[in-house]
Amino acid sequence: MRVFAVSVTVAFLLGGCAGAQDRPAAGRPASALEELRAAESRSGADPYQVSATYKGRTINMTVDDANRAIETWASHPVPKTTAKMTFRKLVVGDQSWFKVELPAGVLRVMGLPGKWMRIDQATKTSATVSTPPVFATASEVTTVNTGTYTGMLDLTGQKMLSEADMTRLGDSAKRVPFEAVTRDGHLASLTMKIPELGVMKMSLSGYGITAALATPAPAAQTTMPARARTLLAGML
Repeated sequence: MRVFAVSVTVAFLLGGCAGAQDRPAAGRPASALEELRAAESRSGADPYQVSATYKGRTINMTVDDANRAIETWASHPVPKTTAKMTFRKLVVGDQSWFKVELPAGVLRVMGLPGKWMRIDQATKTSATVSTPPVFATASEVTTVNTGTYTGMLDLTGQKMLSEADMTRLGDSAKRVPFEAVTRDGHLASLTMKIPELGVMKMSLSGYGITAALATPAPAAQTTMPARARTLLAGML
C-alpha cells in the first residue's frame, strides 16, 4: 500500500502556496507559468477533493490545508464476495488515524474495530512533509488553449514518487511532461507522463463546498489493537 504514502504527499503538494514569485511585474500580463502557479495557490485556500490514479490504483482524498489535514481512502473488492473493503487514513496536524470499513461480522472475525484507530507515532511508516508547490519546479510551460497548459516538471525535490520509482527514473525525473487544466481559477486536473512508469492523473474538485476535516469525536476513535498493527503493517 505504498500508494497511500505517495498520495498523501501529492495532495499536500497540490495545496501548497505558490508565493510571491507568481505575481507578474506591474504593467505586463502574466506568463503561462505565472497563471498556473496562481491557480495552484488559489486551489489550496479551501478544502477540496482529489482523485488520483497511478499504476492502475485509484486513491481518493479530501485535502484541508488550513487545518493541516488530509483524509485518503481506497476501496477493494473482497475475494469471493460482493463486499468491498475500504481503507481510510486521516491526518490532522501531527496526529493520524486509520479505519477499515467492512461488514461488522467480518471485522469481528478479523479482530478489527469499526472505529478510527489512533496510530502510535512510533508505528508510523510515513509522514507528511513540507515540500515545494508542484509548479515551483515547472519549466517550458505553454498555453495550449484557455485553461490548458503543458510543460515539464522536475520531480527530484518533490517526494511525489516512491524511492524505488525515483531510482528507476534517474535523471528522467528532472523532465517529466505534464498537462494541467484550470477551471474557474482553480486547478482542475494534472496529468504526468512519467517515463517508463506510466501516467499519473489527478482530478481536483469540490472547491468551496467540501467540508473541513477535524479530529474524530472521542466516541468514534479507539486505541489500535495489536492485531490491527500486525495486519496493517506497512500501511500506517
